Amino acid sequence: MPSPASAAPSVISDNYKGAAILTRKLLSLQKPQKDPARYRLFFLGGLATTSATSRRIEAFRDTLTAAGTPLSGDQVITCGYSPKGAMAEIAALLQRLGGLSAGLFINSVTAFEGGAGPFRPSAA
Repeated sequence: MPSPASAAPSVISDNYKGAAILTRKLLSLQKPQKDPARYRLFFLGGLATTSATSRRIEAFRDTLTAAGTPLSGDQVITCGYSPKGAMAEIAALLQRLGGLSAGLFINSVTAFEGGAGPFRPSAA
């Protein structure tokens, strides 16, 4: 389970460690972009008020900072878990940046389903 249960013992995943590992991997795969605004990673999905998402955002921020690329406010987009919401946020991000960013950390499977929407042939 991704978050601790308050009324019962629970086994949870290590959201911080998993997010730090993924963020380091994304950083290692970055390729230089002509536009510095696009040479950044973005975190998408989830609710900042949940334990799992807040720990993942914390690791994302800490890992970027440790790599010398501090997080700016627009790099975290907590749009919930709705595929439609994620698709709208990715489309807006692509529009704002004028293309793809260096990488996306998508916080949940359902957000990923929506996040993939702008890249499907039918979305064009």
